[in-house]
Amino acid sequence: MASGIKESLACVTHQSIIRTYDEAMQTRTRRWGGFAAWAGGGAVSGLAGIAMPSVGLLVAVLAVAVVALVRAGRHLQVWPDVAGFLPGAGSLFLLVGLANLNSTPCPSSGSGLAGPGATGAMSSCGGFDPWPWLLIGVVLAATGLAFFLAPRR
Repeated sequence: MASGIKESLACVTHQSIIRTYDEAMQTRTRRWGGFAAWAGGGAVSGLAGIAMPSVGLLVAVLAVAVVALVRAGRHLQVWPDVAGFLPGAGSLFLLVGLANLNSTPCPSSGSGLAGPGATGAMSSCGGFDPWPWLLIGVVLAATGLAFFLAPRR
């Protein structure tokens, strides 16, 4: 009789462990899905901010629509999923920084084309200094991931 109780307890315990694990995995998948959705909204919003001098206003309308769609998602939580907004915006800063990694910014005075100098070679300049862009991108991405992965209290 005692062995039958042990077997049924072991079966119930095993089933509850499997059920708890399955629920945890679904929740984790849902959380990363929400994080990715908010990251998409952050990327479009970051693009609107970077492009504001030209077509940013048009992209801002798209950004508002994307964020509204993400927020309307029924399975998404606001916190901590919204932390994905920061890495989404930071990804654009990282892309601009990486695209300009081999650039040589022009000095504040001058035409950008240097004549023959002591070395006798022509040199040109152009592009952005990539380091501020990379720094902002890394800080945004790291901050968003830290907030998302921080344990809930």
